[in-house]
Order: sequence, then C-alpha cells, then structure tokens
Amino acid sequence: MALAEYQSLRAESLQAQQAQQTIMQFGITGIAVLIGLSLQVEERLIAILALLFVVPLLSIFIVSVWFVEIFRSIRAGAFLSCLEVKINRVLGGDVPALEWESWLRRHPEVRMFVRDRMSFGVLYVLNIAGLVVSAFLARGADFQMSNAPLVVSLFAASSVGLLILGFWVYRHYEKRVYLQSIDLNAALTVE
Repeated sequence: MALAEYQSLRAESLQAQQAQQTIMQFGITGIAVLIGLSLQVEERLIAILALLFVVPLLSIFIVSVWFVEIFRSIRAGAFLSCLEVKINRVLGGDVPALEWESWLRRHPEVRMFVRDRMSFGVLYVLNIAGLVVSAFLARGADFQMSNAPLVVSLFAASSVGLLILGFWVYRHYEKRVYLQSIDLNAALTVE
C-alpha cells in the first residue's frame, strides 16, 4: 500500500513539473506575441498601455500559477522523502530500496533547477523588453507624454521588485519545506 502511494505521489510530482513547463511555455509565448502585436497597433497610446499594464499583469498571473505548480511538486517531494524512510525501514537491508527524494534533500543545491531560473529570467526579460518598447513608442508618439520617463521608471522599479519578491518567495518556501522534511526524516528514523 505504501508503495502504491509512493508511485501515485511520484506521478503527481511529475505532472506538476510538466505543468510548470507548459505554463511557462504558453506564458512566455503569449507575452512575446503581445509585445509583437503592440508594435503593430497604429494607436500608440493603446500599445503603450498594453505594454505597461497588460504585460506585467499577465506576467504576475503566469508566475502565480507557476508557483502553485512548483509548490505542489515540492510538497509531494517532501512527503515522498518521508515515505522513502518508512518503506526502506520496512524492507530492511543495507542498501535503501528508494532514495531519490531523500538524496535530493541531502543535496539541496540541485533542488532549484536551472530551467526554473531560466524560465523566470526569460519572463523577466520580456517584461523589461515591454518597458523598453513602450518607452520607444512613447518617444515617437504624436501626443505629448511629459511624465513618460517617470511612468516607465516606476514600472521598471516595480518589475525589479516583483522579481526580487518572486525569488524570495520561492527560496523561502523551498527552504521551509526542506527543513520540515529533514525534521520528519529525523522523527521517522528515531525508533
């Protein structure tokens, strides 16, 4: 029964990882298309507003959904780590039968995958590209926008703030789950 639960949670963790990739692929593509379409719009004000408001809001939505899937995968991994200890204790032997999640807990440097950082980075770069393109469009617009540098600067600062907040949330949650799994593993190994 424990082995069936292990397989089920392993499948859920893999589904969460696939969902993360799908969310980022569609999100990055959608934002790139939105930036491209903004360059095609004849009404510059609509294009600027789309780049300043819609692109960051869409990015926040994408990252929020992406975090849900990341946290689902981390939670499943933490529980699997504890389940591995139980299963290995029941099976006995010198060599553990299951140890992937336990191994990951002992090597925390491999928990945050490079692809996660790269996806987050690409999304961030697209937000900055939207800001740069909006500044370019505002500069060549037929209307006067005296506060354009201030508006673009405020959105750039908020974009940097969101990036820092996103990394902090991810690292804080991952560290908390990691520490909880260590506590659970320690409790399970004490007889």
